[in-house]
Amino acid sequence: MIQANLLRKFLNYSQESRASLVPGDLIMAITRDTTELVHSGYIKALDLLACGGQLLCVITFQMILSVELGLAALIVFPMVLLAAMKCRAGVTAKTLHQRNLTQIDLIDHVVKCVNCYQLIADYNLRSQVIDDYEVKIKKYNAALVEASLVLCNNKYVAKHLCMVFVAVYTVYGAVLLMENPNTYTLGDFLAKIAALSQLENPGVKYMELSMRCKLCCHHSFEL
Repeated sequence: MIQANLLRKFLNYSQESRASLVPGDLIMAITRDTTELVHSGYIKALDLLACGGQLLCVITFQMILSVELGLAALIVFPMVLLAAMKCRAGVTAKTLHQRNLTQIDLIDHVVKCVNCYQLIADYNLRSQVIDDYEVKIKKYNAALVEASLVLCNNKYVAKHLCMVFVAVYTVYGAVLLMENPNTYTLGDFLAKIAALSQLENPGVKYMELSMRCKLCCHHSFEL
């Protein structure tokens, strides 16, 4: 449905608008961006709700286990996670946009070669066309590597936050264990450490899904 509407919109463009449109933009919008919008946007929104429910269950369990631990998980962890997501959103959108632009440039170069082959052959420009294409390939590969690094770093933000929480509570719990060995046992200490560690999986998944949904909203505006 989205692909058909994009093509319908293109066919109803004015002559000036069609002349200014890069063929690679239309091809990638129909083949890549629409699929990304559906599979990483609309469908992943349901997974995002499920992950949020899982995170809420983990925090509720921690509230039952320990009030101070639950408050830390309920207030501090989401606030830090949202702040990290906001900081990473700009660089993520920028690198993915650059990756998409270089990919469109690759496709557009191939389309022009197909459409203008006779001119290329008549003026013996095959080597120049190939050299230009190799330069575009290098730019795309560099943008792809940079985007992959940014996406990989995004996955580790929640993991590192969870490690910080566990490290801080390890020190705090060890002090409580030494000062109150009768009321605060080793079992309580280990149980709370294990409960804090449970924040990692839903936190990582929630951050990844929310970033993908946000980027898909950006793609929908571009479409």
